[in-house]
Amino acid sequence: LFRMQAWRDLCGSDLDLSILRGRECYGGLDLSATQDLTAFSLVFPPSKPDGEWVAKLWYWMPDQTLKHRALKDRAVSHWAEEGWVEVTPGPVIDHEVVKARILEAASVYHIVELGFDPWNATQIALDLERQGLPMVKVRQGHGSLGEGTKKMADLVVLGLFNHLGNPVLAWNAKNARGRTDVNANICPDKKRSREKIDGVVASIIAISRAIAQPGKRELTGEVAFAG
Repeated sequence: LFRMQAWRDLCGSDLDLSILRGRECYGGLDLSATQDLTAFSLVFPPSKPDGEWVAKLWYWMPDQTLKHRALKDRAVSHWAEEGWVEVTPGPVIDHEVVKARILEAASVYHIVELGFDPWNATQIALDLERQGLPMVKVRQGHGSLGEGTKKMADLVVLGLFNHLGNPVLAWNAKNARGRTDVNANICPDKKRSREKIDGVVASIIAISRAIAQPGKRELTGEVAFAG
């Protein structure tokens, strides 16, 4: 789905995150089954069409899943130790922790919209909406995610997708496979992907909401899909 050499060589520069405080951004939430990885992405569009997009992500995993996965892949333990993945106690993800982190992010950054897949996320979306967050349903499929998928792939090739060196997102991107419809629209396909792609899906949801905004169509770009 993505050109991983461009991902490694052109994207992911260091950034002083303090410059993002109060800046407009768009969110995407991919709430997994409660026993696996969940991802929340904030994507910050540039102020000009040829500028860099920044993606900041949060991940969660229950500790029992972490222990099981760590037996197969030591990198998972490193991600938790280094703070890339937050581990919640018990066999399932604590959604209260997820909500708390999202609300904390909303107090720092200006979230214009937070897109979510309504499957498995209705309650947490209602809770966040009651807290004042602008929640938007984004169902999985070519119609809702096609433009965002194309945009993210283009940004990677152009070196304009700053993933901040997030190793979990890089793993998701490497795993990601796409599904194409009869009109050559492409979207991420969890069933065909090699492993977890939650952060990619969350980021595509966020990008889809960003480029759907009136007055921001010029940010969609003209580069052909590179995947």
